[in-house]
Amino acid sequence: MYDEPPSIKTILVVEDDIATASRLTELFAQQAAYQIIHVSDCLTTLKFLHYCTPDLILLDEGLLHSNGIDLRYRLALMKDLQDTPIYLLSADFIAAECTTPTRTAKPTASP
Repeated sequence: MYDEPPSIKTILVVEDDIATASRLTELFAQQAAYQIIHVSDCLTTLKFLHYCTPDLILLDEGLLHSNGIDLRYRLALMKDLQDTPIYLLSADFIAAECTTPTRTAKPTASP
């Protein structure tokens, strides 16, 4: 009997800052079972979601030219994403200040 290979999980990173997106990709790339897709704005996010349902969405709260919080609410209404965790990332506070499980601080750069 053959074991099925582990399924590759897709993480959608919605982040307009390339350095932060690269850092997030590095963090998850250490785990072989993740495919990281990076988009940088709301419109591209919505287009991508017509073709793929990710297993996790990491969403910048302060996207340039748009609002990550508004996009978060819009995504929460999409039927295909009902079981997909969506985490807001913010550079404006530290992780210890997080008040909800779906809002977290952005990772800092490696020393």
